[in-house]
Amino acid sequence: SSPPPPQPRHPPLPAAMVVGVAMPRPPGPRTSRQHFGIVRLARPLIVAACVGCASWLAGFQDVVAFGKARGKARPKLEWPLFRPYTAKEKELWRKGSTSMLKHKLPYDGMQLGPDGVNIAVKDVERLAAEPLQLSLDRTGKTIKENDIIVSELPFSSDDVGGMHSASAPSSWEELEARYRNMEKRMETRIGPKGLQAVQLAFAAADGQDDFRTVRTFSFFVNGRQTSLMLIGVTETSARSRKLAARAVYEAQPSALLVQLCRERIGGHLVMPKEHRAAVASYARGYAATNPHKMRPSLFYSDMVNGDFEALQRWMGGLAYTAAVDEFMEVRSRGAPKMLCLGDVLQSRLDMLRRQDGNQSLQEMPALSARSKQLARGLVALAAAGHNVAMGVVNVDLLDPLTTWLERAGARLVAVADTSDIEANRESIANDVQMGLNDEGVRRGDLQPNAAEVLGFGRARLGTFLREEALLSLERRREQLRAVTRLKDLVRHREATPDWKVAQLIGGDSQPPGPEALLKEPPGLLFELGRLEIPNDYLRQAGMEGHSSRLWTSLRGNNAALETQDMSELSWWASDSPGARDV
Repeated sequence: SSPPPPQPRHPPLPAAMVVGVAMPRPPGPRTSRQHFGIVRLARPLIVAACVGCASWLAGFQDVVAFGKARGKARPKLEWPLFRPYTAKEKELWRKGSTSMLKHKLPYDGMQLGPDGVNIAVKDVERLAAEPLQLSLDRTGKTIKENDIIVSELPFSSDDVGGMHSASAPSSWEELEARYRNMEKRMETRIGPKGLQAVQLAFAAADGQDDFRTVRTFSFFVNGRQTSLMLIGVTETSARSRKLAARAVYEAQPSALLVQLCRERIGGHLVMPKEHRAAVASYARGYAATNPHKMRPSLFYSDMVNGDFEALQRWMGGLAYTAAVDEFMEVRSRGAPKMLCLGDVLQSRLDMLRRQDGNQSLQEMPALSARSKQLARGLVALAAAGHNVAMGVVNVDLLDPLTTWLERAGARLVAVADTSDIEANRESIANDVQMGLNDEGVRRGDLQPNAAEVLGFGRARLGTFLREEALLSLERRREQLRAVTRLKDLVRHREATPDWKVAQLIGGDSQPPGPEALLKEPPGLLFELGRLEIPNDYLRQAGMEGHSSRLWTSLRGNNAALETQDMSELSWWASDSPGARDV
């Protein structure tokens, strides 16, 4: 029997459906025509995928290289503008910063004004001593005539509570009011690590300007009893400025020591505090226009860092200035008035910072050395014949300075907090009398040799200024306050070129670059090299490189002295006009 006929794999279609209709192709092995059609359709997809991978790799290489084309126009497909940084990019930066590689962030953000122009300041012809009014708020918004600007509002980009001032903070209290309790959205923009750093900085400063800041000693030297008083201040606190001025007013000392040196005379005793505030606010108003073209994620963090740096650089040390200004009003009684700049030279501190880092200045060896230098100057004032001598020093040096004074033979008789003085629970004048009338310090058999303990004759005693020198510095300051305009105080300059090849040849120091010797030397640069205080102003104020000329003029007039010999200090003090009158 014959086998049955093979059955079709698909049932036959009706005749009506066959007419004019293409028959379906039965499933089976693909023909070469079918393969070619699939490749032809997939080729655009493959090319698009390759292009996408190449673009991603180019962006990844740009992230690792970090701004090789800084300042140059980028193709739009290479790096999208205003794109937020991803977690992977931040991790790459973190690894790169710990692997001894130098990275630069891309600066391609929005800039509000042209280079070399501060649109936040309208009138630069006005005197720099007048209060500076900015036309922009902290985030670059225009301030209208009827807008109320508050400088102590918590930081917010959405004007929560009102418009926020772009001016620099004048004190630590104002900085804390801005950034300790920021608006929640702003805390998110800064990030958890940045927020933690801000909170730690504020927590570390809590109570520093209050706890045991007034200390009185009784010291017996050359057969006389002297009252020595220490006033602990913080560099930027408005509360410390008031305490220093009040202490000088109530104690009426004939000798004052401040934690300055002869290299810082111009910046603290000549440059008016109104000029320092104008420079700081001008720089912060200029930063509100985003001249460095930072992206939004960096711009808000830079606002916090910039305010902190402006406060430290321009408003720091005003407690010493307030103490000296009040000391100028004290009437001379007995020995002529004398000011001692008792700190270590700023150049020595800068050298230590470059060699061992910023943290080395906060370690005990550096604190002890600076405290010994201050104790040497304070004891020299007592040995020169002053019954009441006061020292205004940083609170970080109070404890080691107390140790050195006690080693030299001083006896601690009274301690007070700043809050006690403010609430009148303690009297500075009464503490001075306790130091003068203490019975325990008069027993000479218990007194060590202060000259041997503190190293008299082996190291400098300090920088001493007579009243004539203080009057000369005050006249110079009043002249600057009367004639200096804002455009004479602050000047724009082009960004410093970054000479790549020269850096590789010259090492870590900044090379001058071609034709650098033919250009005018720069003044005091700040705001990342975009602003400067001109050399003309620095010369008149005796600041920076001109401090040696100011010191030479004071010493040439016999109004200042720096010595290691106590006998030379005594002869110089007795030769003053005030001593001759006595």
